Amino acid sequence: MSDVRKAGDYTIIHEIHIGNKEVVVGELPYDSEQKYLCANYVSNGIIGSYEDCMGSDSYTEIMILFAERISEQAQHVQNELNKINVPPEDKKCVDPSNVDLIKYDDNIEYKVVVIRANSLRREYRNAVNQIYLCTGGFGSHPNSRGNACYCTNLYSGKSTRFERSDILGVLKQDKIPEWAAKNLDSIKAQKKKDKGAR
Repeated sequence: MSDVRKAGDYTIIHEIHIGNKEVVVGELPYDSEQKYLCANYVSNGIIGSYEDCMGSDSYTEIMILFAERISEQAQHVQNELNKINVPPEDKKCVDPSNVDLIKYDDNIEYKVVVIRANSLRREYRNAVNQIYLCTGGFGSHPNSRGNACYCTNLYSGKSTRFERSDILGVLKQDKIPEWAAKNLDSIKAQKKKDKGAR
């Protein structure tokens, strides 16, 4: 039995996720002046909410709005990607030959790791969004029962949780891009300082 996704009484019938938003279309099981719904779904990974909801009795009207919102969100994400200041080769995925694959008994804490491209949404499949410093979590340790790996992006400095299975491997030392190497020492120092302050 497949899961039916709901927004109140609406059953979600179309959904496209791009960037930090998902645009959805919902349908009521009965006739109504607002039989169809278009909304943005936003989640922080724990709590999600439907925002900017618009209803109509016209499916085509809602689909036009759906298409407009997808286009706006895609343009927003493209604008953000255009601001990334790295060499052209780092706007592509990391070459797997530049990575040492990790084994079950490898310790990856405080190593520069590469996230598998297929663990990221398509718009974020590039080196800038793949290269992280793994700063801890049970999954960073060898032979651990836990899988969580806490990682800090070496371009943005933002921290994210990944599963160990999301990590392709450790980036070879001589393949670390200049922009990543520049941020690496300061991020390492700050994380160790934060850890020591607890």
